[in-house]
Amino acid sequence: VDEQEERISYVLEKIRLDGFEAKTVTALNSGQRKRLSIAEELLNQPGILILDEPTFGLDPKGAQEIISILCGGLGSTMA
Repeated sequence: VDEQEERISYVLEKIRLDGFEAKTVTALNSGQRKRLSIAEELLNQPGILILDEPTFGLDPKGAQEIISILCGGLGSTMA
């Protein structure tokens, strides 16, 4: 497993999408799609991540999942 695959596995685990690697985007629900879009950005290890309404359109449970993931830390400093 190379470094890129390790990073992908790490990010998918942190955003709770590990095990979904073989699924197509159309097979994901809206909350999973939001998490996937965040994962795509995190793969590049940005110095800063700006999110515009990351919980928009999600039910309360889905919104709480996104907030928990972001506040729980992803190996980065959150502010």
